[in-house]
Amino acid sequence: MIPHNVDLEAELAIRQLAAAYTDAVNRQCPEDAAEVWAPDGVLLFFGREVVGAEKLLKAYRNTFSSFRLLFQMTHSGLVVVDGDSAKARWWISEINQPLDDDQHRMFFGLYQDEIVRTEVGWRFARRRLDEVRSVH
Repeated sequence: MIPHNVDLEAELAIRQLAAAYTDAVNRQCPEDAAEVWAPDGVLLFFGREVVGAEKLLKAYRNTFSSFRLLFQMTHSGLVVVDGDSAKARWWISEINQPLDDDQHRMFFGLYQDEIVRTEVGWRFARRRLDEVRSVH
């Protein structure tokens, strides 16, 4: 997944989209986390599939309310734009502390995204989070 023709304006907007998502997660703001999605967006994580704006907002409310601390860091990413759609891959690390646990936990993951241009800008159409156990 190496971009050949780079649409810098679209790529910058998509990088801002990913940053806005991370910012919303770190502030534990479910409304802002749900805002980065296309209306029929699909989130796949930990064996769950959440589809649509209303269900995404509910999932973020439930998830965020179960953590005392949730701090996600988005690292390097690749973005490939193809007209009004794009694919992206982002490596992340996260420190979290569930409400029912005194220990901090580390998580390493990979977001694999399909992104679409909408009337309000670029939005996630599909986002899959995989846990990274080893990288080869």
